[in-house]
Amino acid sequence: LTGGTFTASTCTGTNFDTILSLQLPGSESTFCDDDTCSVQSTVGANIPAGAALNVVAVDGFSQSRFGNYTLTVSRP
Repeated sequence: LTGGTFTASTCTGTNFDTILSLQLPGSESTFCDDDTCSVQSTVGANIPAGAALNVVAVDGFSQSRFGNYTLTVSRP
């Protein structure tokens, strides 16, 4: 599999305060974001070439924050 730039965003179609995290297995790297676009989030990283399971998590700012969301992803 080819590597390249990965981005994930909740900036469109989300109605609560989100936090995004991206975890890259095999490394100590975790990328997090809160409030890039108003109260929604965008996270991105350079994904190395090769097979791997990369994890994107969508969370709310607090336990009482949840609802419908749209996760837009661009991947290599």
